[in-house]
Formats: sequence, structure tokens, C-alpha cells
Amino acid sequence: MRIATGQRLRKRHFCDVRTGLASSFYWLKEHRTGFAQYMRGKGWTVIEAETEADVAIAVEAQADDIVISADSDMLAYETIKTLWRPVSGGQALVYSIPALL
Repeated sequence: MRIATGQRLRKRHFCDVRTGLASSFYWLKEHRTGFAQYMRGKGWTVIEAETEADVAIAVEAQADDIVISADSDMLAYETIKTLWRPVSGGQALVYSIPALL
């Protein structure tokens, strides 16, 4: 609309779009619960976290588990031994937490 009327686009217009997109990817609790039930029906183990997922993952993590997360604060939990962090190009950085410490 702005371009059609000869007005300039400003940075805030792009920020508004990004905010709108982020809010459109929020799942309501009933949708998340339905997806979790579907995945359980397919044989997956699904844990629904009441608080931050990081805490639930850290509590449940076993020594042989691999955690995949783009969230760098996963390095702070001593129960997590291996972290795969996705980066661009479909690659992942692999962190051995004991080696880092």
C-alpha cells in the first residue's frame, strides 16, 4: 500500500512484519497437545514441558542422549553431554560438553 501511494518504506515497517510473523507461529495449548498425542501414537516419546523446555530437557537427558538446539544456553546443564547446534547450510556444530569444560 505504501509503495502504491508513493510513500517510502521505513525500518519499522519491516520490524512490524517480523513481529507479525513470529506471533503467527505460536501454537495454542490444545494444538500442541494434539500434536503430542499424534506423535505418541507414532511411537515417539514426547515430554510436554510446563515451564521452559530447556529445564525439562536437562532433567530428562541421559548420558547417551544427543540434544539438538539452536539455544546456546543448553551448554549450561551438566546432564547434557552432547549438543548439536544447527547452523546455516543444513550443518550442525557438535559440542562435547565434557570436552568444553
